[in-house]
Amino acid sequence: MFSHSLSRTFAFTILLAAVLALCASACGDRNLGPGDDGGSDGAAREDTRAIADGAPSGEASAGDGAPAHDTSADSAPVDNQRCTTPRQLALGSTGQLEIKDDTAGQANQFGTDISCGSSSTFDGAQRYYLVALAAGKTYRVTLEPDASFDAALYAFAASTGCSAQAIDAACEGYVSDAQGAGKIETITISPIIAQDWVIVADSYTASEAGPFRLRIEEIAPPSNGTCSAPAALALVGGSVKVNGDTTLAANQFGQDVSCGTPYDFDGAQVYYKVALQGGKHYEVRVTSNTFDTALYAFEATTPCSAAAINLRCAGAVSDETNGKPDVITLSPKTDGDYIIVVDSDWDDGAGTFALSVDELKLPGNITCAAPSPLALAQGSGQVKADTSKSRDEFAGAIDCGATLGLDGPQLYYRVALAAGKTYRVDLTPNGFDAALYAFPAATSCQSAALNAACAAHFSDKAGSKAESVMITPAQNGDYIVVVDSYSASAAGAFTLDIQQITTPTNTTCQNAKTITLSNGQATESADTSLSVNEFGRSIDCGGSYDYDGPQLYYRVRLEASKTYSIGLTPSAFDGSLYAFPASAGCSAAAINIACAPYFAEKAGSGGSESLSITPQSTGDWIVVVDSWLSGEGGAMSLAILSAP
Repeated sequence: MFSHSLSRTFAFTILLAAVLALCASACGDRNLGPGDDGGSDGAAREDTRAIADGAPSGEASAGDGAPAHDTSADSAPVDNQRCTTPRQLALGSTGQLEIKDDTAGQANQFGTDISCGSSSTFDGAQRYYLVALAAGKTYRVTLEPDASFDAALYAFAASTGCSAQAIDAACEGYVSDAQGAGKIETITISPIIAQDWVIVADSYTASEAGPFRLRIEEIAPPSNGTCSAPAALALVGGSVKVNGDTTLAANQFGQDVSCGTPYDFDGAQVYYKVALQGGKHYEVRVTSNTFDTALYAFEATTPCSAAAINLRCAGAVSDETNGKPDVITLSPKTDGDYIIVVDSDWDDGAGTFALSVDELKLPGNITCAAPSPLALAQGSGQVKADTSKSRDEFAGAIDCGATLGLDGPQLYYRVALAAGKTYRVDLTPNGFDAALYAFPAATSCQSAALNAACAAHFSDKAGSKAESVMITPAQNGDYIVVVDSYSASAAGAFTLDIQQITTPTNTTCQNAKTITLSNGQATESADTSLSVNEFGRSIDCGGSYDYDGPQLYYRVRLEASKTYSIGLTPSAFDGSLYAFPASAGCSAAAINIACAPYFAEKAGSGGSESLSITPQSTGDWIVVVDSWLSGEGGAMSLAILSAP
C-alpha cells in the first residue's frame, strides 16, 4: 500500500534498489529488488533512449514558462513498470507538471486483468507514476502518445494497493481509451481528501507501446460558463485566438438548444463576446483533439433564455463529426456584439479547445443579390475561382428538388443568354464534391422561389466529378449560375465554362462526318449534348451495357495491316466508344455484331476510353462516340492515330 510517508522514504527505496542491483551484478545472484514478485525482470537500469529534446527517455524537459517538471529528474531512474515501484512526480507551484517517457520494452504486470470497467482489457506495457493531489481541487491528466501507437490511461488512489482486482475496481471512472494511434487520452481527478494517486500509462494490447508525454495540471471551473457572463474577446488586426476548456463547465440549458439541427447541444458550454463590424464577414472556428465540439453564435442583444438563443442561433451553427473543426461565418449588417458558444452534442462532451475569430476577405459574389457578371465572347465564357472563402447563404434550404440540401458555400454569376439558343454550362471542381445549378435572374432571391426555379437546371453527381447543365432560354434574358456543394466542408477551386452549342449534323449512322487523316492522325472536338439516341437500347457490342445515350458518328478511311489507336476524352460525362467497318451497314443488328470486337466502356464520368484497330483490308470505318445512360452527353475530344 501507498501513503504520504512514501515520499519521505522513496529516495531510500531507490538507493536500496541500486545497491541490490550492484550486488546482483557483482555476485551473479538473481535480482530481487524491493517490491519484486520474484520475476526475473533484472535490475533497474538507466533508460538511454533518445527523445526529441535530447534528454534521456523519462527525463523532464524544462523551459521558461513551461509547467513544472519531475523534481527527481537528476536522481537515478526508477524501474516504474510495476505498481510497487512507481516513479514519484511533484507538481510545481502552478499545480502543473509535464514529463516524457516510453512504454517500449516495458512489462505487462497484470495480463488481461485490468479494464477499469471499459470494453477493453489493458494488456500492454505499463508505466506507473505517483503524485500527491490536494483535497477539493480538480486535476486533468493528459497522455499524448506518439503517432505510432494506441495508448490507454487510468488512475487510482495509492491506498488501493497493488492487486489486479483492487486496481480494476478503483480505476473505474478514471480511465481513458480513445481508439486510434496517436489519440490523446484524458481523465480528471477531484480528490475528496489529500492523498497520493497512481497514474498509469498503458495500452489495450501488448503490441502497442512507444514514447509519450504525460501532463498533470490543476484546473478550475471557467468564469465564462453562463450566457450572462461571457468572456470578452478583442480583435487585433481583424483576428483573435484563445484556448479554452469546458471540462468543469456546466450545461446551462439542458437539451433545449439545438439551433435548428437534429441534435441537442447538451454538453458543457462556455461563452465569449466579441464586437463585429457591419458589412464585414468573419470566420469563427473551433478545434479540439479531446472532444467532439459544437459551435454556434447569436447577437448579444438576444435574451439569455434557451428559447431565444435557439431561435437566433439557427443561422450560425456548426456541428461536424468528431475530430473535424466546426466553422461558422458571421456577416453582421450593422456594428454590434455577438455571443459565441463552444458546446457539444454529447452530454459528456468536454475538454480543451482552440477558438479563433478572423475577418474574411470574401469575394463580392457570395449572395444571390450580388452575382458577378460573366461575359460571353462569341457564345463562350470562362471563369476560375474558389468557394473556400465563401459561405452558405441559405443554411441548407436549397436542394433544387433533390434529396440532399446544399449547405456548402456558394458563388453566384450572372450571364446574358439569347432566346432559342442552347448553352452548356460545365463546372470542373478541383478535388471537392461540387454542385451546379442555374435559374432566370428575374427569380426572387428568396430561398423558396430560388429552389423552385433551379430544379430545371441542376447537377450534383457524387464525388468530385464534373457537373453540367443545359439551358435553352425561351426569351432573351439573364440567368444566375451558381457553384455550390452539398456539404459545408466541401469547397475549393473550380473552373466554370459556358459554351453556346448547336445541333450537330452527324447524329445518325447514315450522316457520319468524314475525318481525313493527316500524317496518320486526326482530332475532332464536338458535343453530344444535342445529339440523339438513334437505336434506343439495341446497341451493346456484346458488352454488359446498352448504349442508349446520344451518339455522334465519324467515318474514316483506314489502311490494311496498319494499327490505329482511337481515343475518346469526355469532359463531364461517362462516355462510350465503339467502331465497325462501314461495309456492315447502318442497321442496329448489323452494327451490334460488327462492333463487338471494337468497343470500350469504363465506368466513371470524364474517364477516357480507347480501342485499337488493325484492318485486314483497306476501307472506311465508322467510329461512334456514345454513352451508356440516356441523356448522358457533353463536350468531348476524339483522336485517331496510326502506329509508326
